[in-house]
Amino acid sequence: MDLTPFNLTNTILLGAGPINCSERVLRALSMQTMGPVDKAAIELMDETKEMLKKVFHTTNRLTFPQQTSGSGGLETVVSNILEPGDKLIVAIGGVWGERTADIAEIYKAEVVRLRKETGEVYSLDELEKEIAKHRPKLLFITHGESSTGVLQPLEGLADICHKYNCLLAVDAIITLCSDPLYVDHWKLDIVVGGTQKAVGAPPGFALLTFSPRAEKVILERKTPVPFYFNVKGIANYWNCLDGQRHYYYTYSTNMIAALREALAEKLEEGMENVWNRHRTVSTHLWKRMESIGLKLFIQKEKNRLHSINTYVLPDGIEWTVLLDHVYEKYNISLSFGIGPTANRAIRVGLMGVNSRMAMVDHIVKVLEESIAHCRSNGRGNVKNQ
Repeated sequence: MDLTPFNLTNTILLGAGPINCSERVLRALSMQTMGPVDKAAIELMDETKEMLKKVFHTTNRLTFPQQTSGSGGLETVVSNILEPGDKLIVAIGGVWGERTADIAEIYKAEVVRLRKETGEVYSLDELEKEIAKHRPKLLFITHGESSTGVLQPLEGLADICHKYNCLLAVDAIITLCSDPLYVDHWKLDIVVGGTQKAVGAPPGFALLTFSPRAEKVILERKTPVPFYFNVKGIANYWNCLDGQRHYYYTYSTNMIAALREALAEKLEEGMENVWNRHRTVSTHLWKRMESIGLKLFIQKEKNRLHSINTYVLPDGIEWTVLLDHVYEKYNISLSFGIGPTANRAIRVGLMGVNSRMAMVDHIVKVLEESIAHCRSNGRGNVKNQ
């Protein structure tokens, strides 16, 4: 057993997340930790919560980070909003919609799964037809499907949901801080974000916001919620509700500080500027990638994310060989396809500090050389299936 200090490699993370953190965020992680109810920790929590509201573009009082993964955030939504026998429609676009439907079935909800052809988005008319037919308590939809690279339009959908007394929950884990997201203006009831994508902090928190309409459902539910996912308990600790603040469970104050710095960076840059930067960089990447023979998996430009995109490899190149070469020679981590894109595409993400033109030039040169290497060495000569 090697007991010498472990040295992390400075890998360039250009996959589906997590991404590289800024020096400012890394400094926050290296600070001495604090007690969970220390005065400084409480002040840090309050600052972070208010910054998160601004990034979400919301005034929802029930807005806070939860110490869990993005998937834990999805489970928090399901377990606090739905009670056994409640009906849920999941508009599936890939892996994360399927996961949410699976979680809901564990909690004994009645789940209606909608599906579209990979790469396509749901229209308002399609969704209204299903809502009118099934009359669910909740519609869940993924704003950005990182398994495919699809961006689902949301504006106008909440009005349809509310017309039928249905709540709207949105998975924005990949889109928060990369694509426009207006929680209040779009009247979204529940949104789940994540720290490890374009927000620019390490993985470890789900970022949650609940509208007054969703808050009412949470406060009036009759069946118990798992302790760890109990929104009322967590929200009380974050001082989101009326009444005296109480400790619930111990958060990593280092992680809160890292999130605070990541959010501050976005607000200093300005959210419109952050979104524009991701859009400009991603569209430039699309053109450069196609010039070296990497075709976009999502054909319609309006359906593409500006955080992560999927690319079909040229014939004769096996993704396992290519990604291994990129990692071993250049210390760059890319992502393979999952769900609908498994064995069909690779996923490249330029988010946060990596969303810049110089990184476009770098990854394109790396992939061009790596594809040539695979061909010249007779490796990876397996036609894509």
